[in-house]
Amino acid sequence: MNKNVIDYIDKIRNGILHDKISTDIPNYRLLCSALDIVSDAEDGIYSYLNLKNENGRGLNYIYCYGIISLAETEAHAIKVIYKILLNKDLDIASIPDLDIVRLLRNKIFAHPVDLSQRHGKQGFGIVASYLSTFSFSPYSFENDDYQSDNGLSLYEKVKNLASNKTNYNDLIIDIKELIEKQQIILCELLKEIETEYQL
Repeated sequence: MNKNVIDYIDKIRNGILHDKISTDIPNYRLLCSALDIVSDAEDGIYSYLNLKNENGRGLNYIYCYGIISLAETEAHAIKVIYKILLNKDLDIASIPDLDIVRLLRNKIFAHPVDLSQRHGKQGFGIVASYLSTFSFSPYSFENDDYQSDNGLSLYEKVKNLASNKTNYNDLIIDIKELIEKQQIILCELLKEIETEYQL
C-alpha cells in the first residue's frame, strides 16, 4: 500500500517529536506548527475531493481558489519541515508540480496588480489571462480565449499565462490531477525525512 502525506506526518510526529524534548530540535514550535498545517490541509483536501458537486459562479471560485490556496500553504509547510529536519532548502519554483500551484495561486487566481511597471499598472490574474469565473467548476477551470499551444506542457502554459506572455484556449486545468501530482511530490520529500531519521 502506498503511503500518503498523513502517514509520513504521523511518522514524523511519533518518531521524532514524541521521542525528543523540545530543546533537542531547533525551531521545535515552528516544526509543530508546520506539521499541524499539513494535517489541517490534508483534512481540507480530503473534504474537497469528496464534495458534492454543487455549482454556482461564486461557489466555484471559492472551490478553485480555496483548494489552490490550501495546496500552496501545505507545500510551504512541507518546505519548513524539510528545512528544519534536513537542514536543506527546498526551492518550490524548481519543481514544476509544486510551482504550478504557486503560480495559479499567486499570479492567476489572486488578481495581483504590479504597481512597479514603468508604463502604469499591470494586471495579472483572471482578467489579464482571459479567464472567466464563469468557466470555473468545482474541480476544474478553463480559458476561453486563444492562440495555438505549440505542444507546451500544462506547466509551461500556466507559467506563460502567469507572466502575461500569452493566452490559451483549450487550457483546461483539472484541479484533482494537480493535487494528485503535488501529493506524490510531497510524499517523496517526506520520504527523505523518513529515510534520514530511520522512521
